[in-house]
Amino acid sequence: DFVPAMLQGIVQNLIYNAAKADGVTKITIEAKLLDKEKVGIEVTDNGVHISDGTVRKMFDGGVGVSVTGSGVGLALTKKVMTSFEGDIGLNQHSGAGKTFTLSLPAVANSDAQPQDVQGQVSDEVEQAVA
Repeated sequence: DFVPAMLQGIVQNLIYNAAKADGVTKITIEAKLLDKEKVGIEVTDNGVHISDGTVRKMFDGGVGVSVTGSGVGLALTKKVMTSFEGDIGLNQHSGAGKTFTLSLPAVANSDAQPQDVQGQVSDEVEQAVA
């Protein structure tokens, strides 16, 4: 079952990872409709790329992109997103920068009430970068 607090933790972890990555001076978070059936949350930074060898292994666990991390964060994220019937992907941009995309099924009819999370996200980004 979908647990909003778990998704919030995943996004916070991606922001934290971006904030401590080499060369990062900008982080953006964007939510959007990916297609008729999926919504996405993208966390983009302008830092250095992750090596191809690491990218191939980092969602399996035990392979971190940081010397201070355990390497389980992205593997756990992958498992949680799969349990939500979603996924996580990585797109590395030409030159520098990368985007982690969380995709989830769009919900046509939900009892969830919209919330103003913009201020919360901004505060969390400022805390992660500080």
